[in-house]
Amino acid sequence: MEYVYLLECADGSLYTGWTNHLEKRLRDHNGGRGAKYTKGRGPVTLVYFEIFSHRQEALKREIAIKKMSRSRKLSLIKPGLGKALHEKRVYDLLADLKVPYELLAHAPIFTANCEVAAFEGKEFLDIKNLFLKGDKGKSHYLLVMPYDKVLDLKALGQKIGQRKLSFASEDRLQKVLEAGAGGVSIFNLLSPEAREVVLVMDSEILAAQRVGFHPNNPERTVILEAADFKRVVDQMDNPRMMIEG
Repeated sequence: MEYVYLLECADGSLYTGWTNHLEKRLRDHNGGRGAKYTKGRGPVTLVYFEIFSHRQEALKREIAIKKMSRSRKLSLIKPGLGKALHEKRVYDLLADLKVPYELLAHAPIFTANCEVAAFEGKEFLDIKNLFLKGDKGKSHYLLVMPYDKVLDLKALGQKIGQRKLSFASEDRLQKVLEAGAGGVSIFNLLSPEAREVVLVMDSEILAAQRVGFHPNNPERTVILEAADFKRVVDQMDNPRMMIEG
């Protein structure tokens, strides 16, 4: 992966850089080996970063951020760091498990994946991820199912033993999964706040050859072999249910 990042130096100034190893680069900066500008301005703090699949994209973005005013850079920092950290958490897990994957970049997806040009010629199961709450909001469920399947909330409730299911609000989505609209995926369960969320998977998911998920970013899709996807799921401590039909 390629990273474009912003550091806040000890004197309050901001530094923009690029790297393919974020943790090592941060250590270098704080060790006086990172860049001429940050040497003598430490310690530095990582306050923002973006992730790219290709170096050319990252370098282009680095130049664009360097041209921004300080106020514009500051406007990136507050909402951006948390989102980037959640996305990086996904790639770190895949790297730790040595799971190969294909990463696709595209415009934010809020409709059927088949409408996305980046998916043309790609063979993988088109899925949807839905965040639901139980009766009185005391329990939460992340439902993963084929995109073209029609969801019957009443029938699903009967299968999982919930008398009343409904879609969770956007506020609840942010609080429990640390996700925004269009960013719901199984990888949200890596968040410490989501450990009690029940993962409900349609059996067709594991029967597919390849499946695709947002890596906590609606502008990216990670495509995995089904066997590798199961390995990822096995790393999660969440209670889970498998449903048929």
